Amino acid sequence: MARTRIGIAHAVLIAAIAATFITASPAVAATTFKTVDLGSLGGAGSLATAMNDSGHVVGWATRADGDIHAFSWTRAGGMVDLGTFGGSTSVAVDVNASGTVVGYAQKTDGATHAFSWTGAGGMVDLGTLGGTSSSAAAVNDNGVVVGRADVAGDSGSHAFTWKPGDAAMTDLGTFGGTSSSASAVNASGQVVGSATASTGLLHAFSWTPAGGMVDVAPANPYSVASGSNSNGQVVGFAYSPGFGQFHAFSWTAGAGAVDLGTFGGRNSSAAAVNDAGEVVGWAHQADNSMHAFSWTSAHGMSDVGTLGGTYSAALAVNKTGQIVGYAATSASQTHAFTSDPNGPGLIDLGTLGGTYSQAADVNAAGQVAALAVATDGSMHATLFTPPPPYDRVKDVMDGLPSTPKSFTDAKARLAEALNPALWNSTGTALTYPDGSQFYDNMKQTIDKLGKVNSPESVKAASELWAVAEQLAGTSVDHSRSDAFERLKQAWRAAAV
Repeated sequence: MARTRIGIAHAVLIAAIAATFITASPAVAATTFKTVDLGSLGGAGSLATAMNDSGHVVGWATRADGDIHAFSWTRAGGMVDLGTFGGSTSVAVDVNASGTVVGYAQKTDGATHAFSWTGAGGMVDLGTLGGTSSSAAAVNDNGVVVGRADVAGDSGSHAFTWKPGDAAMTDLGTFGGTSSSASAVNASGQVVGSATASTGLLHAFSWTPAGGMVDVAPANPYSVASGSNSNGQVVGFAYSPGFGQFHAFSWTAGAGAVDLGTFGGRNSSAAAVNDAGEVVGWAHQADNSMHAFSWTSAHGMSDVGTLGGTYSAALAVNKTGQIVGYAATSASQTHAFTSDPNGPGLIDLGTLGGTYSQAADVNAAGQVAALAVATDGSMHATLFTPPPPYDRVKDVMDGLPSTPKSFTDAKARLAEALNPALWNSTGTALTYPDGSQFYDNMKQTIDKLGKVNSPESVKAASELWAVAEQLAGTSVDHSRSDAFERLKQAWRAAAV
């Protein structure tokens, strides 16, 4: 699917190019995430590469015999070995909303072929463009797969697109050179990636069936596209003439390529963009230290910060603007982070007892797919999950003191808000239409809390507002007297 994240391998490469050394302010952590070790296929480790909005995680894991196989993990089914085409290795790189998994798998002759896998149909070999090998990079919710494949004679590899029912891949071509590769595909089938020109230099492209391949940064001698959104916005990085520096860019058909700049340093790179047009990545500061950034056309580039250490990089962003990546801690370790869904600052997602972790993807529910190192030094695919709204409300209720009476009254209203009849079975959403009573109880609760001037009441009210907004899927002006009614109306609109 059109993912709003960058591949781990590319992220590690960019991090190596831009290794940094400065000190930043400690991060603020408010929400506690549950950590789930996804395990392996009987071997030493595993790595997560992508996840869909249902929490379906894919990646690769080692087996007891030492072979590396692609996996699919769900809460219900656990980790499933997707197999290979007869060889010893396979890797899953993306998964769409219906659970179609794509990646590449080795054949008995050692060549790798792109695959598309479903629970019903198993692993399908997508073939090549006449050459030896191919690999998939992404899949959209219509099952359209993109990646790269060798052409006849293995004289080069070209970007391809393939969809269920196709007899063969479609060759997307190049800009006159010998190679190209696709990195992402959005819901409409727009493909983005990079292709060589006759000079041999890469140029970022956008490809559509109607318009073909378009150079999105023609003024730059070298550019790479990393992602796109459903509106056709393309992001990546591009070198300046003379190759003195490279900057993150955002491209749209109307505005062309926009240089996102830096924090006063030399380089920057964009990793992902959501449907709201929020771009994330990393940028150098004046001393060429690397910090994660968020950019919008309205507000420009903002520093996401670190976990108290010397550097950070953002790798993915979901539709609500939750950003994930990796950052240095004050103890000089590298940990996966997420921006706090309920307020400012970053949350250190921690590890499995080791010294390293890195986020790979974030879904609409705020779950983070990552890799984390265990106490024995092994690397495991890991899922970090925020508490569901029901649990958040219960935590507020349990944390309120018993006095004064306003707190007692507030706890009583919260108990009514936790009536199971108002919620679905997982505590993640309200039932319809009974769930509208939740907002009435929230309003009464916050009215009670407003009568107590204390840090506990302010914190509780802020958390309840955040939960109410999360359930309604919108933000409102808290100072408005009709705010809860607007939340309720937004929820009803979303529910039907």
